[in-house]
Amino acid sequence: MTVYRPAVHRPAVLRPTVRRTSARRAKPVKKAKARLSHRVRPDELTLNDWQLQLRIQAGHEADFAWKSLENGAILGDYHVANPASRRSYQVAIRGRDPGQNHCTCPDFLGNTLGTCKHIEFVLFRLRRKRGAAQAFAAGFHSPWSELAVRLDGQPRLTLRAGEACPKILEQRLRTLVDAQGVVSDSTQIPAFLATAKKAGHELRISDAARRLLAREADDRQRTTALTAAFPQGAADPALIRLLPGAKLHPYQAEGAWFAATTGRCLLADDMGLGKTVQAIAAAELLRRHAQVRRVLIVTPVSLKGQWAEEITRFAKQTALVVAGSLEVRLAAWADGDAEVKIANYELLLRDLDAINAWGPDLVVLDEAQRIKNRLTRAAVAVRRIDSPYLLALTGTPLENRLDELHALIEVVDRHLLGPLFAFRDRHAIVENDSHRVVGYRHLDRLAETLK
Repeated sequence: MTVYRPAVHRPAVLRPTVRRTSARRAKPVKKAKARLSHRVRPDELTLNDWQLQLRIQAGHEADFAWKSLENGAILGDYHVANPASRRSYQVAIRGRDPGQNHCTCPDFLGNTLGTCKHIEFVLFRLRRKRGAAQAFAAGFHSPWSELAVRLDGQPRLTLRAGEACPKILEQRLRTLVDAQGVVSDSTQIPAFLATAKKAGHELRISDAARRLLAREADDRQRTTALTAAFPQGAADPALIRLLPGAKLHPYQAEGAWFAATTGRCLLADDMGLGKTVQAIAAAELLRRHAQVRRVLIVTPVSLKGQWAEEITRFAKQTALVVAGSLEVRLAAWADGDAEVKIANYELLLRDLDAINAWGPDLVVLDEAQRIKNRLTRAAVAVRRIDSPYLLALTGTPLENRLDELHALIEVVDRHLLGPLFAFRDRHAIVENDSHRVVGYRHLDRLAETLK
């Protein structure tokens, strides 16, 4: 079977061959390349190579709109828009190889391959430009330095010195990174940024790098503040009496403490054990000690009123239930005085822009098994809500397929279980003839990871 070559050995663009009538023997017509299947991995390809080639294939076949953000430079930043999905992303081209480039799309942020179809689309189109080969051979150069995230594996901060980087700053940079430019100690980055600003040197920071730095800083500050307030942790008497309208049971205090200290988690207690009160307690902990102000509760429509009542009962707070016509809902999302808002899953995608404009600090997903199918409108919307903290509540995290568990955990932590294709390969037992999943393996490892 003929397949696309890996990204580091990119083939020349094949042009149609036309037969001409001649006394000479005509040249054979080159056969079109066989398309790779998205379902069946060719025997000659490893799992990662197969997934890489699929993205190269998709990039070559895509019909995106694109434009340079760097005055036409070959190596630089590009805006790529997909007319079909009406979504657009920023692509940073720094070289030919996976891991060198960056994209803001969800697939790039989670697939651990270091590339995506948007990057491959731009690389494919760039090869047609005059001077592209020379530009790639010379490598990426800029007067400004750059802090980004390398995603061919677990997320790692990278730091690159620009040509205008002052010598004293460049010397300090070398103590922070390894031979590949990967930052060894991210806690030193804020001081480095301050030094660069003082020196008047431009240091560009990618969105992914900002998010990673912000999360690490939040984790440190939150842990320090919570530990200072509750020295005994989940067993601290002050935590048991945290809510004015309820005394927490020890296991409820443990659940609330776990949610607050991790910042993003899945709470999978059985029905009747008080997941609601644990979520309210966790929200109160984050409000007091992690600067969380805006809380979004997402729940089935039949439970919206119950959530509002229990927030009033346990926390003595008022929650705004978002419902009604589009005009009424938009007014509710724009209400800056209401710090806790309750919405049902069906509204998320319709109101997504308004939700993100409001900017929830914490999202609580009640009956989170509603998003176990990653292709549903609710699941798509949840993944697009930009919130630093998230708590998913469910009594049934796994019902039929292991993919459902991966879909839930992916919302909590994009990188914990790795991309879905690697997760399936690691845990699914597939029937040879039909490629149907007939069982699972290594579940003990999975349980240890989730613990």
